[in-house]
Amino acid sequence: MAREIEKAEASPDRVGEWLKLRNTLGDELLAGLLGIRPARLRAYAFGHATTPEVVTARLRELTDIAYNLSGAFNNFGMQRWFARPRKAFSGESPASLLGAMWDPEGPAIDRVRNLAASPNSPTS
Repeated sequence: MAREIEKAEASPDRVGEWLKLRNTLGDELLAGLLGIRPARLRAYAFGHATTPEVVTARLRELTDIAYNLSGAFNNFGMQRWFARPRKAFSGESPASLLGAMWDPEGPAIDRVRNLAASPNSPTS
């Protein structure tokens, strides 16, 4: 039972856990980064549907990235960070590099996470 409680507490199905990232990135960008439609995002965020594990894992990765970026950017800046082409990605944006069906444990998210965590990420 304790394991189930921990799992439920860690679930992004709760409104508050979705709200911060929705406010930071906006529904359109967030849905695109998660590989889902905005209507589906809202259904998950309001608890009207159970969030699939892959979406949960992607959401957690994006939350960590947004946290790393929050020291250097406001919400608008973070949105642009995901959309702007990057030298580190041969001119691709972080959003393009990830694509819609990215693996939360794959190399693309590792590259995006590393860029977001690097001290010079605002200019890379």
